[in-house]
Amino acid sequence: MKKLFLTLLIFLCWSALNGQNQSTNTEGKVSYVTTQNIYVKFQSTENILSGDTLFADKNGVLIPMVTVKDISSISCVCIPISSQKLSVGDAVFSRQKQLTPKITADTSAASGQTGIVQGKDSLVTKKESQKKRTQIITGNLSVASYLNFSNVSANSERMKYTFAMVMQNIGNSKISAETYISFAHKLGEWSTIQDDIFNGLRIYSLAFNYAVNKHNTIWLGRKINPRISNVGAIDGLQYEFRAGKFTVGLIGGTRPDYQNYSFNASLFQFGGYLGHDLVAKNGSMQTTVAFIQQMNSGMTDRRFAYFQHTNSLIRNLYFFGSAEVRSCNEIK
Repeated sequence: MKKLFLTLLIFLCWSALNGQNQSTNTEGKVSYVTTQNIYVKFQSTENILSGDTLFADKNGVLIPMVTVKDISSISCVCIPISSQKLSVGDAVFSRQKQLTPKITADTSAASGQTGIVQGKDSLVTKKESQKKRTQIITGNLSVASYLNFSNVSANSERMKYTFAMVMQNIGNSKISAETYISFAHKLGEWSTIQDDIFNGLRIYSLAFNYAVNKHNTIWLGRKINPRISNVGAIDGLQYEFRAGKFTVGLIGGTRPDYQNYSFNASLFQFGGYLGHDLVAKNGSMQTTVAFIQQMNSGMTDRRFAYFQHTNSLIRNLYFFGSAEVRSCNEIK
């Protein structure tokens, strides 16, 4: 009986000590999903680093789903790494290991030890981890064929090629890039492509990112800003400053041609926006107010105030809405 009791006591003590090194999971919620990125909101991203993997709980088993690309104070922009799909409102988890406490001279003396065990300070460890950048490249290439059969007109076949890639921390640097391009044409109608390649080519995203520091970010190229997504793609420069729950951004450049989505230098636009992020117990909320002026051949095309709001504070319900108040000038 004594041996059984002693064995049980040793097992419980071992379990308690071993449990100190087990990982604890921080839960976040998927707030927004695009063709390239997945946005996840947390109560705080203090212990999450760029390059970390986030997991989904499938019947008690943690499955790796996305890799963290960019981080703000309460949200992460992630890259999918699994064939399984995530939807808005799905829970994902960040696995974080607790650091072993530093043993000082006082605690050593109290326990009868004469030596001092040196441990890494948690603040120093975090700073060292933040300086480390890891190159992550993901992408996909797809080819599709569409056949149209008809008894009143000639049959037709349409080919479509799509290429998407995200390159994070190129060469372990602060520079990242993303692109999303498609090319489509009909068999037997190649002359339309020869007349203008943009009759088949669509460049939806082609931009470079420079992370100056954790507060300042610069984008150069064509990119849709998720905070003002209904404004559309912006060809040019985008700057964003994040401090706590607030974000301030500036944009300057042109907008794509409205006929074939090519570059059009005469469609100049500029503006700025203010964003606010809120994470509550039941979900998250993001609000943006922007002021944009768009030109056409040097004349004011329209000037408008833009409002965008996303909300998942109500369980199993995700809301996205945008509105704008504008004044238009007729261009002769």
